[in-house]
Amino acid sequence: MPDALQLCPNDQAPFFHVCAGHAQALGLLGFRVRTVFFEARCGAEPSPDVDYATPREIPGLLGGERPALLVSHRHRAYRVGVRMARRMRIPTHIAVAHEFGMFARKTRRLRRRLAGRHHALFAAVSAPVAADLGTSGIDGPLVLPNVIDRHALRDTMLERAQARAMLGVPLPAFAIGVVGRLHPKKDPLRALRVFETYRRDDPGAWLVFLGDGPLRSRIEQHAGERIVLAGFRADARTLLGAFDLLLGCSTDREAFGVVVLEAMAAGVPVVVADRPGQRSVVGDCGTYFGTDDELVAALRGFGACDRTETVERARRRVAARFSVEALAERYREVLNAPQRGVSVARAPGTRSP
Repeated sequence: MPDALQLCPNDQAPFFHVCAGHAQALGLLGFRVRTVFFEARCGAEPSPDVDYATPREIPGLLGGERPALLVSHRHRAYRVGVRMARRMRIPTHIAVAHEFGMFARKTRRLRRRLAGRHHALFAAVSAPVAADLGTSGIDGPLVLPNVIDRHALRDTMLERAQARAMLGVPLPAFAIGVVGRLHPKKDPLRALRVFETYRRDDPGAWLVFLGDGPLRSRIEQHAGERIVLAGFRADARTLLGAFDLLLGCSTDREAFGVVVLEAMAAGVPVVVADRPGQRSVVGDCGTYFGTDDELVAALRGFGACDRTETVERARRRVAARFSVEALAERYREVLNAPQRGVSVARAPGTRSP
């Protein structure tokens, strides 16, 4: 059984679950996967396949074993991975970009060129991010999207009544969820602003912010009745059933939208800003808005439409494109294709093309 090593700067949400998805996918291909986070920020439960170590400590963790595959998430892990792959002669290094602008800085582009043309395969979590990598001079980047273990999600989700009780939301109320960091990139202030307009028509509606971040104090200053700031919850995904819809107001800086993906897998309708990153996830399985007025109109008309077909279509989209099994198949394709002179580790039990 070949070894695979996965590197990530920290376990901050959503990266612990993102890395777990990659590990599961590679496990389906016969790899024994070890994930190393450089920093612990979320206090995740210990796992025999997960370690926390500085880059200098990693070779000691491996005990002299050379992985057949190295997967690095985000730029910091990529830089560590470049040195490690060279020093340990790891045959395949896949660097995954999770945000726009991974090589926007000139110094980063220079270091990448100095590392050699074929030192790594580059991948992106979405087609828009892959296009962004292309503008930085990377030829034909791969797309390895974030995935979700939809079966595990369903098993851990709380019943609606229990989830609402934990959030302090009455069972009969119409509840809108905004899940994720309270950060300008997510634009939670827009959700607050639009909700204040919407609830003039529906004074019994509730808005729940499930997350924390630099904009929390501003939201607290302007939050009125029936607005809940639940803070960061490590079990946020288990509470998705509390919401009638998930609202995503992310800006153009959003590269993917893991929370939106979780909501789709959980059977929660999504209403999102029409931005490339979120559209790459939602496809035709949600409601989009551009202006504040369009969002207010979408909320007003939400209860009048039957969302059953859209919700089921969203679940099928998750299974086909964003499941662990789908990522495993994508890895299989990548690892069994000649890649522009890069030595590629083969998935076990397969032949070279």
